[in-house]
Amino acid sequence: MPSHTPALRHQGTRASTRGASGRSMASWAVPASLAVVYMLYTVFLAGNNGYTGGQGWLMGFISAIVVFALCYAIGQLQHRVQPETASALYAVVFGCAMGWLLSLSGQTWLKAGFLGLALAISMGVAIFYIDHSHRRAV
Repeated sequence: MPSHTPALRHQGTRASTRGASGRSMASWAVPASLAVVYMLYTVFLAGNNGYTGGQGWLMGFISAIVVFALCYAIGQLQHRVQPETASALYAVVFGCAMGWLLSLSGQTWLKAGFLGLALAISMGVAIFYIDHSHRRAV
């Protein structure tokens, strides 16, 4: 008669994605990736609009630091605030970031501001919709 052995449970052989501080790698990797891409595009636009190489890289580096800090802060805060507040925060950061890039591309400040506002409203509506349509019913 065969002996009954309990089934072995999966012990979680996957490598942990949490760092020493207990935060996931994505909590800083996503904002860092966005900041690098934003920096490179800022340098590209600044170089095409008359800034010297050093000025363009300095502007890109400062922009990247600001984008990283804001995205990281919102990412840490988004689970502690209401979904409407998180949507508004993401919308403001996106609108300001796109408005800044539009102003670097040679658009007037007024046009860049209105396009940034339009993009912010669009992003806010999209994030609000995604958040409310993917929420589990309680």
